[in-house]
Amino acid sequence: MSGPGTIQTVYTTSKKGKRERLGEWFLRSAQRSHSKRGILTNGATDGITTQAAQSDTSTQSIDNGAIHSNGNTPGPTDNLAQDQTRRDRATSAPQIQTDHRHIQFSVLNDIVERESRSSGDGGSSPIQRPPSRVSSRLFVAEDFAEASEIEELLYWGPTRDIAAEKLVKLLDKIGKKSKEAADTNYKLISKHCGSYNCAYILESNFKERTCIRVPAYGFPGRWNDFDAKLLRESALGMKYIRDKTDLPIPRLLSYDLSLDNEIGAPFIAMSYLGGRPVEEVWPQREGEDFSDTDARRHHILHSLANTMPLLESAVFSRYGALHFDKDDSEPTVGDTSRLTTDDIFVLQRKFKPVPFRSSLEDYVHAAKRKRFDEYNYPHDNDDPFIKGLFLLWELFCERFLDVVKVEPGEPGFVLMQSDFNPQNILVDDRGNVTGLIDWDCLEAIPRQIGWSSVPHFMRKDWEPEYVWPTPEGSRQLLQPHEFDKYRKAYSRYICEACPGSNDSRFTSKSHIYAALLRSGEHIDNVKRFVSNVLGDILPRLGGVQDEFISHIGEHGYRKDQKEWLDTRLREFLAPDGC
Repeated sequence: MSGPGTIQTVYTTSKKGKRERLGEWFLRSAQRSHSKRGILTNGATDGITTQAAQSDTSTQSIDNGAIHSNGNTPGPTDNLAQDQTRRDRATSAPQIQTDHRHIQFSVLNDIVERESRSSGDGGSSPIQRPPSRVSSRLFVAEDFAEASEIEELLYWGPTRDIAAEKLVKLLDKIGKKSKEAADTNYKLISKHCGSYNCAYILESNFKERTCIRVPAYGFPGRWNDFDAKLLRESALGMKYIRDKTDLPIPRLLSYDLSLDNEIGAPFIAMSYLGGRPVEEVWPQREGEDFSDTDARRHHILHSLANTMPLLESAVFSRYGALHFDKDDSEPTVGDTSRLTTDDIFVLQRKFKPVPFRSSLEDYVHAAKRKRFDEYNYPHDNDDPFIKGLFLLWELFCERFLDVVKVEPGEPGFVLMQSDFNPQNILVDDRGNVTGLIDWDCLEAIPRQIGWSSVPHFMRKDWEPEYVWPTPEGSRQLLQPHEFDKYRKAYSRYICEACPGSNDSRFTSKSHIYAALLRSGEHIDNVKRFVSNVLGDILPRLGGVQDEFISHIGEHGYRKDQKEWLDTRLREFLAPDGC
């Protein structure tokens, strides 16, 4: 469903409480503003001006810098369709007249001002993608093309329309430090816009490629000091991993946190990695026998399992974000930050601070306290379902902590790509890993979900947003019956790659551990996690899970019930080993 000319529907909630298409909302708002100001336009806008890139048709569509959520931030169900839609539209949008675009920005200012005043908080604009926990990827008719482009203009500003000559000047300046600079000429060969960044790929006359990644919010009115801090930590985090390990990731060339440079935007310049993203290589090809598809998938997983142990040497004593006092200093681990689902796609993003944690126990107990306090549990909540839900969740958390302990004296935290998904894993035609991209939001995280864990797309059936069949327009690489199959294969390959590692024992159940640790972020996550566990250890409950939970909340555990659950949970959560 994605591709040139497709329009994506996103949702907001109007003041009347009615859920409606954001495209329609924008169109009506724009029309109201036109009417009030007495502005008449000469037809609907067809698109956004884009820089025509000098490109050969064989250029691979690799986004060396476009990031997506999350690994650490809750986001929509699978960002692959959204990234592809943005890339397609960004590179194929028709030209528009400058004066029409000026009128659009004038109208947009009115819209944002009016809606900000009506919201009463003076904070985030209403331009945000789905607030629902389970998002829908729907598409609307081209009648909403103008409204969709208004959204794009507000979100991207000029960052996806940087002129080729400006990018070349920037690389010329960066390259002056090298001896070959005098004989080097660059040209822009491709541009790839994901959800949060636009990656410009330039090639020298020596056929050496460079990626300049520009954040979507890197323009006046959106860019702020906190964004600058995050970009610096992303750049230096990538440099740290490159210096510390042999992991195949881009080499940091330069970065700038300001708007005062050749391109008028903050950026990270890095070396370009060849290969194709797994999202393009994984699917079964037209006319291909599935046995060949399956063999290719296993080859990818085997190569990936031999690559990830290169991160094993990066260990830390506590959980949190990596901070760098100086560009060449060792990182310290401190407080991190999170975006809720509702705060991801807004003009002024609001980050919520998350304190560092010194142990896995502290990490889990802090999440429990937050949810318990939110629902006044256990003292002032009489809802039997909520009480039963929390009783079971607490039991699940305690048994988890019992069975996943690391050896005394071993560091409890390691590094892992925050978005370990197919668009960020590059492979050659045979399926050998050539690179890993997108190292934003780098954190020291519990070893149970660290470098030895399964790729994130292989744990989606345990995530709160998972639905099947997937919404139209979304892309899910695995069918329901394939999750366990490929998780078992990857776990076996990790064990073969590092048989002496204690972390390899966590791989086979890392998807469950990740779901448990994420469950503390929202009550919906708690419900989904408890439901998933009960579905595995008590499959015959079926449609009476809620009654089972409420009964425990109202009457407590029956005789021997807790002991049976306790024993079963230990077996269910215990690492399998190799």
